[in-house]
Amino acid sequence: MAVLQRQPFFSAEHTFELPAEPATFRPWHRWQDWLNLVVGLWLWVCPGIFNAYGATSPAEAGVTTIIAGTIICGVSLWSLAEPETVELEVILLLAGVWLILTPAMFGFPVSDPYQALNHWATGTIAIVLSLWALMDRAAAKEEQAEDDAYYSVPATQRRPVS
Repeated sequence: MAVLQRQPFFSAEHTFELPAEPATFRPWHRWQDWLNLVVGLWLWVCPGIFNAYGATSPAEAGVTTIIAGTIICGVSLWSLAEPETVELEVILLLAGVWLILTPAMFGFPVSDPYQALNHWATGTIAIVLSLWALMDRAAAKEEQAEDDAYYSVPATQRRPVS
C-alpha cells in the first residue's frame, strides 16, 4: 500500500510567476504624462510664436500661457516620477480647465483668436490625457486586485512558517 505524501503548495516543482507590474504604475512609463509634458513645453514656446507672426496678444495671454505651461510641465514630470499619485492627474485636469476658461476671462478671443484657439486646444488635450490616465489607473488597479485574488493562497493550503 502506497503512502500518499502531501505536497506543499509552493515547492521547487511548482513555481508561480506573479504578473508583472502594469506600466501604469512604473515610473517614467505612462505615455499620457509624456504627452502632457509636450503640451506644457508647447505652452512655453507658443507666446513667442504667435507674437512672431504679428498677432497682437494681450499681456495676460502670454503670462497665463507660460504659467499654465510651467504647471503642466512640472506636474507631468512629477507624475512621471511618482505614477501612483492621483492628485497630480487632478492638478493636470484643473490646469486644462484653466486653459479653456482664460480666453473668456481675459477677453482674448476678440483680440487674438489664434491665442484663444491655442488655449482651448491645449486645455482640451490636457483634460483628455488626464482623464485617460485616471481611467488607465483605475483599470490597472482593478486588474491588479483580480490578480492578487487569483494568486492568493487558499486557507486550506497554507502551512505555518517554521
